[in-house]
Amino acid sequence: MFQKIDKMSSKKATLMGLTAICLRSMIVALIKEVSRDFGPHVW
Repeated sequence: MFQKIDKMSSKKATLMGLTAICLRSMIVALIKEVSRDFGPHVW
């Protein structure tokens, strides 16, 4: 049932996960900046 994951693919998955988290936090920060510029009616 469980397949053995080689180290390269697990490293790649970890990198992709970290990249996704970084991108998400950057997008959230951008949205906060934009909403602050436009005022409280955005959120």
